[in-house]
Amino acid sequence: MIANNLHLPTLLEVAISLVLIFFIFSMFVSGITEFINSVWFKRAEFLSTAISRILKPKLTAFLYQHPLVASMAKKPDDKPSYLSAKVFAQATIDIIIQELKKNDPNAAITLEAIKKTAHNLPEGIKNEVKDEVFQLLDALSHDIETGKNELNHLRINLETWYNDYMDRVSGWYKNHTQKVLWIIAFVVTIALNIDSVNLTKHLYSDKPLREALVQEAVRVTEQPTDAMSPKTDSSLIGQATRLKTLRQDVEAMQLPIGWNSNDLPQNFIDFLIKLLGFLITTAALSFGAPFWFDLLIKLVNIRNTGNKPS
Repeated sequence: MIANNLHLPTLLEVAISLVLIFFIFSMFVSGITEFINSVWFKRAEFLSTAISRILKPKLTAFLYQHPLVASMAKKPDDKPSYLSAKVFAQATIDIIIQELKKNDPNAAITLEAIKKTAHNLPEGIKNEVKDEVFQLLDALSHDIETGKNELNHLRINLETWYNDYMDRVSGWYKNHTQKVLWIIAFVVTIALNIDSVNLTKHLYSDKPLREALVQEAVRVTEQPTDAMSPKTDSSLIGQATRLKTLRQDVEAMQLPIGWNSNDLPQNFIDFLIKLLGFLITTAALSFGAPFWFDLLIKLVNIRNTGNKPS
């Protein structure tokens, strides 16, 4: 009796259909998140915050005015959203050398002179990271021989230190993005009534819809279009185009989503079940499109392996 009720091929098709839906709406939510971050310049804002945590305002201003850094911004008045370790190290060293030459035009450009100038900058490196930076410079003094390669060693080590610091900044940005993603996923889930519990029931009982979604899943995994690819274009135009295409694809699938009077909970138990469905969907969408795309490929392969040849 249990085996008859739980038909394994049907359950697999339901799982494939659900994963396809999660994949599509994960891309939709990620697209909105990237769109918002692009419009509000969140990447540039996070980079600026990160730089301001290690450099004081005056040195930060000099850094952003440096030609190497300024050239990385999309517009003259904008700040760059990405700053490579090579550019950061070169620009920072250039600024310190300029300060060194301003105090003594005939001064020799050595590691010790750069270290002394950097240490004496009144508006230079913040106290929170000053010890860390000068420990790096002190280590360099012991590790390299005095000579023309000093600046190259300094650049390389400064780039390494900056990359390590940016790894921490990437963690901050990912945490921020994940919070925004959860909020957007929850809003989209409620706005479109994407109830995982109701979807599962509907897919199990609606064979034509289930089969149509499985065929779409096979097509997506074998020949994904630009809109149905887990790779994202972070540009505003790319995200807007992607969102428009995804909306058209969802409408064509005629999924059992959206609100009508029959979807409203009739009692407290119904409300709890509805809330559970929303929370499951929100959590699923927060995993990201690459996760669901990989899982979709695995499930489709399992189904194809289980199919008997005609």
